[in-house]
Amino acid sequence: MKFVVDMRKSDRKDLIEGCITVFMRELKLEKNKATLFVFSKKDLESETGAAGMVYPYAKGLITMDLDSKIKIDKLVQTIAHEMVHVKQIAKGQLYYDKKKVFWKGKRYFPKRMSYYDHPWEIDAWRNEKFLASRVWRILEKSGIVDKIKFGA
Repeated sequence: MKFVVDMRKSDRKDLIEGCITVFMRELKLEKNKATLFVFSKKDLESETGAAGMVYPYAKGLITMDLDSKIKIDKLVQTIAHEMVHVKQIAKGQLYYDKKKVFWKGKRYFPKRMSYYDHPWEIDAWRNEKFLASRVWRILEKSGIVDKIKFGA
C-alpha cells in the first residue's frame, strides 16, 4: 500500500508516517494495491466528535482525516484505530455501496443501531491498543519516548 501524508514537514508528520508504516506491516497491508491519503483537519474532533475518520474515496483510494490538535498519545492510538478501518476497506471487509454499508458480506444499517454495536468499530477497538503499543515499544527502544512531551 502506498500512502501520502498531506501536511507540512514536521516532527508530527514524521510520527504519523512512522505509525502508518508500522501499522501497515502489522496489518499486512504492505502489498495491498490501495493508496491512502492522510489529511490534517483543524477542529475535526470538536465538529464531529471523532479525532480521526477514514473514508473509501474511490476504488483503490482511501482517505484518513486526523484532528490537527490532538495530543501525541491520542494521535498514535487514533491512527492505530483508523488504520484498522483502512485494512477493513482495503481488504473488502467493510464496503460502502452508495448509502449501503456491508461488513463481511452482510448489510448493516448503522443509523438504526448504536455506534458501539457496529462490528467494524468493535474490531477497530479490539486492535488499536495492541497496534499502538507496537509504536510505543519502538519509540521506547530508540529513547524517543523520554523526549516526547505528552500533551504536546
